[in-house]
Amino acid sequence: MSGRGGKRPALWALILVLALAGGLRFWNLGRPALIGDEAYYRLWADRLALCYYDNPAGVALLVRAGSALAPASEWGTRWFNALLGVISAALVCALGWRLFSPWPGVVGGAVFAVGAPTVLVGRFVYTDTLYITLLLSTTLALLPFAQRDR
Repeated sequence: MSGRGGKRPALWALILVLALAGGLRFWNLGRPALIGDEAYYRLWADRLALCYYDNPAGVALLVRAGSALAPASEWGTRWFNALLGVISAALVCALGWRLFSPWPGVVGGAVFAVGAPTVLVGRFVYTDTLYITLLLSTTLALLPFAQRDR
C-alpha cells in the first residue's frame, strides 16, 4: 500500500463500514419502548446530579443532550448514544490505521461495527458506549506520545 492509490480503496471501505455501523444503530431506533435501565437514565436526565447510585453522571448528560436536540421520545433518548457507537467504529478504524495500516483499521472497524455486543450497546442506552468512546478517544490522543520514544 504505497502512495495515495492504496489508501483510496481503504477510504471507500471505511465510508462503507461507517454507513453500515450507522445503519445497524439507527434503523428503527425509536420503535422499541425504553427497556430496563434506559427508563432510569431518562429520569436521571431530567434530574441531573453529580452521580447516581451505581453510575457517574455521564450517561444522564448524554441522554439530556440528546433529548435537548430531539424530542423527548425513545428516539430522542437513544440517538446520541447511537451516534457515539458510530464514532467509536470510526475511532477503531483510526487506531488500526495509525498503528498498522489502512486495511487493518478498516477490518477492525468493520468487526466493531457489526459485532453483536457493540451494536446492542449502541442501539440502546447503556453506559458502555460512552466509556468505549472516551477510552478510544483517549487512546488515539495519547498514541503520538507513546510512539514518540520509539
